[in-house]
Amino acid sequence: MSRSLLLAGPTAFFVLLLALPAVLIVLTLAGPAGAHLRHVHAGMNPQTHRQVDAAMQIALETHLSGRSRQWSSANPLYSGRITPVRTWRSRSGHFCRAFVEVVRLPTGVERNSRARACRNKAGNWVRI
Repeated sequence: MSRSLLLAGPTAFFVLLLALPAVLIVLTLAGPAGAHLRHVHAGMNPQTHRQVDAAMQIALETHLSGRSRQWSSANPLYSGRITPVRTWRSRSGHFCRAFVEVVRLPTGVERNSRARACRNKAGNWVRI
């Protein structure tokens, strides 16, 4: 325990102990998949979301691991790539893939993320 916390007195120490479980709960509820979608796709309009999903479907269905599928939107100008990196079968027998997603914002900033998707019974890839 740091000396500054001890010097602040027992009240500060107990407040910290009480706050720790709340912080852990918030981090758990945010989850990696939800955080991925909120961060990487933040600000995109529905049409751009559809373009990203179409690129993901093609990349995961037809590209070997390590080969990227490029995509771009017209308005506003977003672009990116989806690169499958691993393939496996789930316990239920569905194919699943891990992939890296890079999104370039209209400002030129790139957002990078890792994600996973599995093929459903209809043959579509669904993020997990």
